Amino acid sequence: NGSSPETLVPLRAGLGSATLLENGSNLGFASGNNRGIQWALDREAAYVLLLNNDTVVDAGCVAALVDVAERDPSVGIVGAVNFYLARPEVVWYSGGMVDWRTGHVWDPTCEMTLNQLDGIPVLREVDDVAGSSLLIRASVIRDIGLMDPRYFMYYEETEWCVRAKRRGYRVMSSRDARVWHKVSGSAGPVAHCFMLRNRGLFMMKNCPRRRLPGFLLRHF
Repeated sequence: NGSSPETLVPLRAGLGSATLLENGSNLGFASGNNRGIQWALDREAAYVLLLNNDTVVDAGCVAALVDVAERDPSVGIVGAVNFYLARPEVVWYSGGMVDWRTGHVWDPTCEMTLNQLDGIPVLREVDDVAGSSLLIRASVIRDIGLMDPRYFMYYEETEWCVRAKRRGYRVMSSRDARVWHKVSGSAGPVAHCFMLRNRGLFMMKNCPRRRLPGFLLRHF
């Protein structure tokens, strides 16, 4: 996705049986991933896993995600619990609920330690999961479409999850699936600008009409 030539050399050398798709320029999270997603769909994949390059993945993570989907055909998307890489016992994000007044997504497990999670269900139904570790059925993508490229980065996976839910699919968070995330690799003034812009874009498209005037007043 616009990687520098020198970083591609070790990637190509260590591919093994994997396939490297080179986009040539930074297409953003949505369009960059969409190309890989379409590649997988064209080859009849049953599932697609989105995974950030700044994550460390538990050995059983992928199996745990697939297991949730295999046990319940109504589940369209499953996300892992993301712990901070620098604070490996603390949750960064595990899936949340959209506040339709503000457009913010609230995760009750955020900043909890591993021990504090004992009171939280192992499997939770949520409005969205982090795109850093998101498993989606290929059949769901064929039904609802790819991620919206207008977002570039931030809120694209939230909109994707909400779109899936409105088509009748469940979005789940599984505590049995774990990754450790470096977090905020794209942070900076431009990232904050995208976050503010995309929250507005997301709400304009998805917010219940009766709540939209109040949101717009607060947002702008």
